This record gives sequence, structure tokens and C-alpha cells, in this order.
Amino acid sequence: MIALIDADSLLYKVGFALEDTIDWDCDDNYSHYSNLEKQQQSIKDKVNTIVKATGCDSYELWLTGSGNFREDNPLGYKQNRVGVRKPTDFSELKKWLIDNMNTKVAVGIEADDMVVYLKDNNYDKYILCAIDKDVLYQTEGIHYDYGRETTVTINKDEAIWFAYYQTLVGDAIDGYKGCPGIGKVKATNLIEGIYDEVELWKIVVTTYLDKGLTEEDAINTMRLACMKQYNGKGVTLWLPPGH
Repeated sequence: MIALIDADSLLYKVGFALEDTIDWDCDDNYSHYSNLEKQQQSIKDKVNTIVKATGCDSYELWLTGSGNFREDNPLGYKQNRVGVRKPTDFSELKKWLIDNMNTKVAVGIEADDMVVYLKDNNYDKYILCAIDKDVLYQTEGIHYDYGRETTVTINKDEAIWFAYYQTLVGDAIDGYKGCPGIGKVKATNLIEGIYDEVELWKIVVTTYLDKGLTEEDAINTMRLACMKQYNGKGVTLWLPPGH
């Protein structure tokens, strides 16, 4: 088995964890610095830990490259991250990772989309390793959450369900809103125990309409949330069930 690792989060986790800060005048005048060799060793150690924890024989890392089809979504995507700095030496660490470890780059999509596609289409080859819930919970199988160092088991129905749940609640980390006034508890109550996609979609659309939004708003939100839009050759934007 191969540990299939969504490595975007790994870069940020290690980068920020091994970064030091100097406040020169106690007036928000900061300098940040890090030791690139320590970051590199930390990533090696983390990957080795993941491989050992999953019982895999090897690993495959994926990073997000240029372009992202979600950036064309009219609702916007990750705009909350504009102007937010990356860890010190981020570019150097990313280049090192590509050059020195078994790392591949997804172009036009996110690493998230790629690892979900690879797991779905090579079920017995990979153990999916990530920290993002949209990756872990939209993919059938036994996965490894390397942030919490726990195993996550998801069946086919649960993987389908989670995308509709995410469309209702949104994702603050990825910077898109769901349906106004619908938090985790309300969303769960609305669709708990329902796994038929036609019925799930009816509930999502009705909820959006009740809040003064449109079905198009719901569709665009699902296109931000859904991890199943890459088909191995390109992106086919999500359409409501039956279309």
C-alpha cells in the first residue's frame, strides 16, 4: 500500500511550526525567520511517521500547482487568504520537496481533488492521508488524519452525504459561505440519515430558497465543496442529480 499524502497542509504546518518571530519595537514591527534544514528534516520525519502509522510500504505526495478551477466560481474562493503571508522559506521548502521527495504537482485543480480522484480510482492501492475534512469525509475508505493522528473510516453513503452537508454549512477555512443561518447542528438535523442524492438536493435547495437565495447559489456552493469534479483528464463541474 502507498500512503497518498495531501502535502499542502504539511508545508504550512511544518513551515509555521518551525518559524521564529522577532518583535523589534513592540509595535507590530515583526521579522520572521526559520531554518530550512530543520524544516526539511521535519517533513522527512513526518512523512516517515505517516508511512509507519498507516502500515504502508511507500508514499506519494501531492501539492497544488498553478491554476484552480474554483477561482472562476462567482461566489469567490479562498479570498479570505488574500494578503495572508506564507511561512518563511515556503517557496524554497516547496521546491525542495518537489526535487527531493516523491512529490507531484496538480495543475488546474487542487491537491485535494487529485488525491480524492486517485483514491477513488485505486481503492486497494492507496491509503489517503490528509487533515482536511472535505478530503477525508468525501472519500470512501479507511483514511489517516495526520493532524490528529487518527484513523477515519467513511462508507460510500457518508462520502456522498458530506458534500451536501458542506454545501449547507460552508467552509470558513476555504473562505466560502454556505446557507446563511445554517450551522453544523441545523445542517445535521436537516439531512441526518438521508443518503439519496435527489432527496438531499431537494432539502439543500429548499433551505437556500427559504433564506432568500437561489438554486444557482446552491449549485455554485456545491461546486466549491465537491471533491468529485476531476475525472482524470479534466474538470466536469458538478450538476444536480438527474441532470
